[in-house]
Amino acid sequence: PDKSEIAEVLKKSISGNLSVSSTSGDTIITVDGKDLGKLPVTNFLISDGIHTLEFSKPGKTPIAKEVWLRAGETREIFQEWDDDYTLGALNVLSYPSGLKISWDDYLKGETPLFSNDMSPGNYKIEFSKQKQGEENTSYILDEEIVKVEAKKISTVAFPVKLLNGLDPANESIWVNAGEGGIYPQFGKELIFQKLSEPIPGWHGISTHPLISGSLDATITAYSQEEVGNGKMAITFFQNEKDNYTVELENSRISLYKFPSDGVSIANYEFKNNDPEKGRPVRFVTDKDKQQLKIYFGNKKVFETEESFHNLWRIALWIKSDSPPKSKTFRSFSITYPKIALPEK
Repeated sequence: PDKSEIAEVLKKSISGNLSVSSTSGDTIITVDGKDLGKLPVTNFLISDGIHTLEFSKPGKTPIAKEVWLRAGETREIFQEWDDDYTLGALNVLSYPSGLKISWDDYLKGETPLFSNDMSPGNYKIEFSKQKQGEENTSYILDEEIVKVEAKKISTVAFPVKLLNGLDPANESIWVNAGEGGIYPQFGKELIFQKLSEPIPGWHGISTHPLISGSLDATITAYSQEEVGNGKMAITFFQNEKDNYTVELENSRISLYKFPSDGVSIANYEFKNNDPEKGRPVRFVTDKDKQQLKIYFGNKKVFETEESFHNLWRIALWIKSDSPPKSKTFRSFSITYPKIALPEK
């Protein structure tokens, strides 16, 4: 690598990621006196320490906030004004990016798309793609109803073809879950590192809400020999209280349906913990049939009818008593097999 690449790697090792947004598109932000322009600002690298954020908007008194950001930490800050209390915001992501987004019969732009000053309500979001050489023709890939609420940012992600979800380039699909103290490091694999003493329990990351079409998601955990004593889990859910959670401990893997009486509904033993293959867990949904299938390795261990009344999310967890630096998941992919992107 050249000197600039080395400098960039070193900078990331001592920096955190800051994303700032507001319901008002007129909000301007400065960080430590440096003007970053109008919000939103996403994935801004900022050094470890305490920083001053100042928000300004025409006709309003500027507001200053102090933020303490640790190296490796990702923080999302939301600024709301008293005259914006009836408005919300919408964040639309796709993988790959560049999908055209429409609602209310109007083309709004391409992903990633952030829209301020939105009235609360349900919006029918349409995802489409233009085929190269056919400027006046767009192919509708899918659509989703998204609820925008006052004083909140509603996010929907469409990973129509996300083959490497742990790559730093795709970090925007993730948000931190659980309490602080353990933070993710994205790269060729997912590493959780303790930067301070965590609160006992589960810590991890979760995807933004995913459109509720027919998806196929595979998460491969490292073998127990590679992980050590770390206990991991994967949750597939539409809401936090009603979910499917897979726990991986030693070579054993167990599936629970929450609310739960503590009894697993499926179990599997990885007898040949081949580090090259890891421990794959797969979730397959069929929206037309209202169906969910779960696989451990190549074996289908569970199948059920499932309502598609909310957007799906996937969370990856590690227990707080795991080693200070734990290799956990080696790969994460999502596709929507029934949807074909137009050829270039």
